[in-house]
Amino acid sequence: MHMFKDFRVSVKDAGEDADEYTFEGYASTFGGDPDCYGDVVAKGAFADTLKAYEDEGRRIPLLFAHEMHDPDYNLGYVDAAEDDTGLKVTGHIFADAPNGETVHKMLQRGQVCSMSFAYDVVEDGQIELEDGRKAHVLRKVDLYECSIVTVPANPAAQITDVKGGGAPAKECRRNSKADEDELASVRDLLSEALDAINDLIGDGVDPEPDDGDGDKGGGEGKPKANGGKPEEPKGDAKALEEVAARYERFIDRD
Repeated sequence: MHMFKDFRVSVKDAGEDADEYTFEGYASTFGGDPDCYGDVVAKGAFADTLKAYEDEGRRIPLLFAHEMHDPDYNLGYVDAAEDDTGLKVTGHIFADAPNGETVHKMLQRGQVCSMSFAYDVVEDGQIELEDGRKAHVLRKVDLYECSIVTVPANPAAQITDVKGGGAPAKECRRNSKADEDELASVRDLLSEALDAINDLIGDGVDPEPDDGDGDKGGGEGKPKANGGKPEEPKGDAKALEEVAARYERFIDRD
């Protein structure tokens, strides 16, 4: 599956070259604190994939919004190299690309200033930071493309996966290990709460005392309580039951 990370870029004065427009920035920085997904990128993580592009004479594609199926949104290419800070990129937008001029103006006006790059994890692991926190480290990745995006993925909540194999592309969440542990804990608490609610409300029927003749309806001529219908759970219990059920479905969904 392909995964995506976002980064901000700065527009470089291209001198209104007749053939292309350029911008530059850092696609990733090495070490330091974990990013919003709980990841730390190790220096050298891109070395193999960059060498493969060079050896095969290929360019890293530059797209708009990860649009892989429409050539009109293939804007150009990206030059990338590792330095001591991270993966430094220079983006090249072809002036004659169908949407090249439009995207360049959007960059100049500040309408878009973020990018997202698609990658697969080749080698990863866990490390302990100086303050004792655990982090997920990306040691080697395969880089597939870089995209200019108008609305980047929410850095606090989700990352996009694209599944191949002939199936339609599907966007879904990718959580850090810490997020997954927290969600599992929430699910367990909700399950316990739902069990407690079920114990409290039972089946919603208040049993009637036996009058001695086997008739539990309150005696001859007396109607059964509530017309024989189960009572609805009262306000708070019913609301809690609904919330618990909704969150249980949310957490366990595919």
